[in-house]
This record gives sequence, structure tokens and C-alpha cells, in this order.
Amino acid sequence: QGKLDTTLPIFYTDEIGMISGSFNRMITSLRHSNRHRDQYLEELLQNNAILEQEIQERENAQLALGESEKKYRTVVEEATQGILVMQESQRIFYNPAWLEMTGYSAEEYDSMSFLSLVFPDDLETVENAYQELVTGYEFEAVPDFRITTKPGDIKWLSVRGARIDWEGKPAGMVFIKDITERKQQELQLQSYKQQLQALASQLTLTEERERRRIAVELHDHVGQALALARIQIAAAQNSQTEAARIALLGETSDILKDAIKQTRSLIFELSSPVLNEMGLKAAISEWLQTYAESQAGLKTELVEIGPDLPMSADLRAILFRNVRELLTNVIRHAQATCVRVTLEQTPTRACVTVQDDGIGFQADEIASRVTRASGFGLFSLREQMDDLGGSLTIQSAPGEGATITFCVPHQGL
Repeated sequence: QGKLDTTLPIFYTDEIGMISGSFNRMITSLRHSNRHRDQYLEELLQNNAILEQEIQERENAQLALGESEKKYRTVVEEATQGILVMQESQRIFYNPAWLEMTGYSAEEYDSMSFLSLVFPDDLETVENAYQELVTGYEFEAVPDFRITTKPGDIKWLSVRGARIDWEGKPAGMVFIKDITERKQQELQLQSYKQQLQALASQLTLTEERERRRIAVELHDHVGQALALARIQIAAAQNSQTEAARIALLGETSDILKDAIKQTRSLIFELSSPVLNEMGLKAAISEWLQTYAESQAGLKTELVEIGPDLPMSADLRAILFRNVRELLTNVIRHAQATCVRVTLEQTPTRACVTVQDDGIGFQADEIASRVTRASGFGLFSLREQMDDLGGSLTIQSAPGEGATITFCVPHQGL
């Protein structure tokens, strides 16, 4: 019946007894073998369960890895930065953002090398980093460099690299960012700093020239007139006749009148007394009559729009100084025959427009730089308006005259 727990009793030592003994020994051996078999089978079952668990875990890991790679690829493809993946010296992946930066289609780019896009002056630096990447070595951040796109535009790029696993193999990933706008801002800032340095230097030179001019005016006119008046007075004291004395005093009076006139002219140039006593409109009107009309021969017009609102002394001084600077430029450079100044005030701001019929200029060029021809130029006026929260508008073209308007808010001062 297949049971191994029964043995035969042995009563004799004859042949039957010997057979019974052999049978019992066989039964015992079979019992031992069955126990070993059961133990082995149990171990097999345990090992099989463990193996099935490991297989399941591997399958789950493969599924998770595939899902992770799918998500990773989706992120890479939809990234706003350009991304390149290099593996075994081959370019195996690039995302749409990189193609958009280059301007090429996928078919066009597949037939090109990465280095063919690099700007010639930056080629050596980029080539060294590129070789480090494709040969499997780590590399530090590459200095910013330029590429030439399909339309011919020059773009600045910032590049960072990292070692990754791509589809189970080591690879190098490059992140590429378009920093053209930032570089342009940096270049503009550098140019702006240079202009400010030039402006500061020219300001110092102009102040020194102005000091020398005032010193010359005082020496050649006022000083000489006073010295001559002193001589005339001494001569009058020693005059032998009343008629001679009266004649000398008359000449002295004329000399002093001329000295007073010269002194007033200098005072007016330094700070208009009319501005402080009678206001902005009166000061501009006097300047137009004295310099634009009498000395330069221009036809002038002064127009006031809106109410004559009170303004601070600082605001009056700034407006007058800038109007005088613009009018001086008209006289020196515009070759104009007519000039018109318009004053306009609102409760929140004051605006001045200076318009001439001269030869005009290229507004976008001359307003952005400091030039000797235009003194501090419109650049300094623009900077001042920015500092005060105001605005500057320039309308001009060669042969069409110029219209310049600047506005300053009342709360700016």
C-alpha cells in the first residue's frame, strides 16, 4: 500500500529470517530517502517562491524604469532649454527647443555637426569642451559662446554638461540656454557706463573751460574796464580845467556802464535773476531776445499752454537750464532760421518743447551718445529725465528740423 512504517518480525535465523532482515533494512533506507526527498522538495518550493518574487520585482523594476524613461524623455522634449545627448561619440538626441534655437529642421540638423554652428571666434573653446564630452570625461562649465543660426542671426549660449544614464548606458547631456538678450543688456550696460564716464569727464572739462572763460571775461572786460576807469578818475583829479575833468568823467561813466553790462551778462549766464524774480516764461523770453534774436538773428516764438501754475525753484532752474542748452545747440548746430518754445503745465507735470526748422539729425543715434559737437548732448538730458521720473521725446530726421519735448513731474523735485 506504499506505507513504509511496517517491518517484518524476525523469529528465525534461517534464510527466511535473513530475507526479512534485508526487507526491514530496505524499508528503513527508504524511510530515510523519503525524508531527504521531502526536505529537498520543500527547499525547492521555497527557492522557487523566492525566484518568482525576484522575477516579479525585476519585472516591476523594468516597468518602472521604462515609465521613468518615458517621463524623462517627455520632460526633456518639452523643456524650454536646448538639450543634447551624446553617447559613444554620437549625437543620439536633441529636443525641439534646441532646433528652434538653431532655426534648422531636424533633417537639416542631422546632416550637420554641432561645431559647424559655432561662431568662428569661439570655436576653439567650444571644441575642447565638446571633445571632453564625447570622449566620456567630465567637463566644467563652458564659457558663454555664440552660434550662427540658419537665418544668420548671432545668438549667445550658456552651456552646462552632466553625465547621465541613457537607456541603460553612460551618456553626456548638455543643457543649452539662449542668453542673447542678457548679453545684449550687458553690452548696453557696458556702453552706458562708458557714456557716463565720458559724460563725467566732459563735465569736468566743461566746468574748467567755463571757469577759464569767466576768468577771461572778468579780466579782459570787467577788469580792464575798472582799471581804465581808475586811470580816468586819476586823470580827472589832475585835470587843469573843468571841461577836461567833465570829459574824463564822462568817459569813465561810459566805461563803468560797459563793465556793469558785462557783469550783468555774466550773472545772467550763471543764474538768471529774471528766473527767480519773474518766473520761467520771463527768463526764457529774455534769453530768446538777448541771444537767439539779437546775437544769432533767429526768429523766435514763445507759447504758453495751460495755466501758469506755481513751481518750485529747483524745477524752474532745471527747466530753464535744459531749455538754454537746447537753444544753444540750435544756434550752434541746427542752421535754423526759426525756433519755437512751448511751455505747458498741468497739476502733475511741466513740459517744454523746443522746435526748430534746421537741418535735423538722426534722432536714435545722437540721443544715445555723448558727443563733443552737442556738448553734453541729449544723452545727459535723457539721463536727467530718467533720474527725475520724467520723459524725453525726440522727433527729427536729416533735413526736417527737430522737435524735442521733455517733461518733469512736480513731485520729482
